[in-house]
Amino acid sequence: MIDFIKTKKTYLMLLAVLFVFISLSETTYSLFLTSNSIAELDYNTGLLDLKFTEDEQITLEKTFPINDSDAIDLKPYILKIENTGSLPYIFDLSLISTSDNDEEVIDSKYIKVKVNDSLPNNLFAIDNKISTNNIIYPGEEKEFKINIWLDISAPNSELGKKFIAKVVTSGSAIYKTLDN
Repeated sequence: MIDFIKTKKTYLMLLAVLFVFISLSETTYSLFLTSNSIAELDYNTGLLDLKFTEDEQITLEKTFPINDSDAIDLKPYILKIENTGSLPYIFDLSLISTSDNDEEVIDSKYIKVKVNDSLPNNLFAIDNKISTNNIIYPGEEKEFKINIWLDISAPNSELGKKFIAKVVTSGSAIYKTLDN
């Protein structure tokens, strides 16, 4: 009977050692598989592509001062921006003078501008930014109607000067993080 118990203890000890060995090898193998799958990272970026369609150049030449109510009725300069990419874009529009000779250019504090349904503003007071924080989503098109005129308060010294400008955009794409 004592031999039977010793034999049984030996078998139990062998089974316990075998169980520990199998458990350790399976755990090591599963950790190896898990660490391999974490090493792979798939990251795709989007495409930022804007299409601009605009009228002729913005020009004030040999213009006379007019009041705001008459200026709003003038034919506006039309700018269309279409997002043909895959990322949303947030941007500002600025009106920048393209004239070389500063002595012949109308001072920006006498130039008024109105975009779409906004209120008229002095170009100098808004730091040349005619529209801010615009968001355009992929496939969307935005149209901007820009009226520009010489303010009624402009002195005679500004008469005969000109203002030739271009619309410039500055902004950035809006990226989605993995958290979102």
